[in-house]
Amino acid sequence: MKKTTSVNRLLLESYFTKSEIKKIKNNADVYQLDIIDSVMDIGKRTLRASIILGAILTIFTIGTIMKDGLFGFGMIVFMFCMVAIPSYFLTPMRLYIKSLYFFVNKKYQ
Repeated sequence: MKKTTSVNRLLLESYFTKSEIKKIKNNADVYQLDIIDSVMDIGKRTLRASIILGAILTIFTIGTIMKDGLFGFGMIVFMFCMVAIPSYFLTPMRLYIKSLYFFVNKKYQ
């Protein structure tokens, strides 16, 4: 028999903090959404966007390395860090990453 776990336990296992869970529950109550479905939907969309952006970045990187060599690759890494590091702190990217982990963990468990 499969053990039933609560929504809080599932989210805590995916590294959500208690304050983040409280925010998610308040938003879900306002819009009358199921918490698990909404977090899984965010994770699915994040996975899809990550795959698409990763493919585009890979193609761009290969083309730049072929044209400019190692200097071009260094510039791409530098530009990526200039965008990724501030966006991690200024946007809810942490929630997207945790939702992606929750989606993958729940989907392939």
